[in-house]
Amino acid sequence: MKAHVIDFTEPGNWAAQMRGDVLFACLGSTLKDAGSQDAQWRIDYQATLDSAIAARRNGTHTLVLMSAAGADAKSRFFYPRMKGALEQAVTELDFRHLLIFRPPLLLRPNSNRPVEIWSARILRGLNALGLLRSQQPLPVGQLAQAMLTAALDAAARDKPVHRIFAPSDIRGLLG
Repeated sequence: MKAHVIDFTEPGNWAAQMRGDVLFACLGSTLKDAGSQDAQWRIDYQATLDSAIAARRNGTHTLVLMSAAGADAKSRFFYPRMKGALEQAVTELDFRHLLIFRPPLLLRPNSNRPVEIWSARILRGLNALGLLRSQQPLPVGQLAQAMLTAALDAAARDKPVHRIFAPSDIRGLLG
């Protein structure tokens, strides 16, 4: 495996390097970090789509996409609409295996996002009361393991696999 540092705004400089058996597409930002909806669209939607297009052109047959819970191209809200539009766009790329993950709130080590930290605390409290168990926060390492498990499972199948993994499906992959 090789790591390449690339500028996602210049696909012509890196598209030829997007090759392999599986593309794990986990690129994303927050509105605050991106600075505007337009900038977040360029990161979360366009850079991810450009990567998927390049990988598909170069012979990659499996796309494992990290999307978002509530993704819906027809949503009134920007973030789920953007993620839903991305899901629709990658569906048209004709990957043999397309595995879309819609995780719950992700727990990242050393997160410095106050809203993320407080949301996790609130959800944990609600989960302890038996509420919103399906939205129990998930460590990013566990999401990565579930994505890898799904990719390996798809590769072992004779027929194409196109599937959306909800939080409960993701937890099911973890055993």
